[in-house]
Amino acid sequence: MRGPARAYALVMMAITTGTRNKEIRLANVEDVDTTMWTFDIIHVKGEGTYGLPRTVPLHPDVREILSLYLILRKKWLVDNNLNSHALFPSKDSADGYLSGNAIRSIKATVEDDLDVKFDLRMCRRTFGQRYLDSDVDIESVSVLMGHASTKTTEGFYSRKRLNKAIDNARNSWLSSGGQ
Repeated sequence: MRGPARAYALVMMAITTGTRNKEIRLANVEDVDTTMWTFDIIHVKGEGTYGLPRTVPLHPDVREILSLYLILRKKWLVDNNLNSHALFPSKDSADGYLSGNAIRSIKATVEDDLDVKFDLRMCRRTFGQRYLDSDVDIESVSVLMGHASTKTTEGFYSRKRLNKAIDNARNSWLSSGGQ
């Protein structure tokens, strides 16, 4: 499947689910629940050792492009006489899943369209930071990102911004009757 719908669906999934390259590459279409709008991330970093599968909510920002993509994906599979469980299938690989290089190539479609270069790891950081900026607590963000500790989340991905910390401090004064 070629085209911008797949590219934008892949990038928006990365931004709104915090998935790593491997996690999105090995995702199955059955991992997406468009009724509850959740995404089961099964093939996690540390799979089989320390990594645990997790479920993340599908942010409203991804729902429209993902819905369109799923329709186009189904048509593409029929047109190419393929049967694949891969969320982002490939007809060029033996296992039906895209390679890491193919993922980067698809992402390049979005980069060229927007004239912005980015690394998919930045999408993961964006995911964490967006939730923190929306006042989701660090523990919840850490769980959604699949981290064993908030230290990993804060140290490498996202931290509360200074202006949010100042606002929280001011709000605590106001709620306790201060000015």
